[in-house]
Amino acid sequence: MKKPLKLVTCLALGLSVVACGERIQTRGYIFDKELADAIEPGIDNKQSVQATLGTPTVLAAFDDKTWYYVSTNVKVKPLYHPKPTWRRVMAVTFSDKGVVEKIDNYDLSKARSINPV
Repeated sequence: MKKPLKLVTCLALGLSVVACGERIQTRGYIFDKELADAIEPGIDNKQSVQATLGTPTVLAAFDDKTWYYVSTNVKVKPLYHPKPTWRRVMAVTFSDKGVVEKIDNYDLSKARSINPV
């Protein structure tokens, strides 16, 4: 009777220690630096951007002139909210003719906390 109890106790302790560990997860778009850097204003258009980078994570709310590719690494700890450790947002803005006008990159330093009402 003592051996199964010891085995169960050791397994329970081992699982509880493993469950308390933290891990990093990547959420959203997975950037390939070479592909992202290959997009050039004045040369690429919507079709070439989509062929190179794939479908954007988010489109602009009021028009389709800006596409956003968003990637975030978060630290996940059991019983806590995930905490972002790294973020890249690539905003690709197109002209009325569908040609890339500009590319902006943002990181966590540009993030703002918003409390919705």
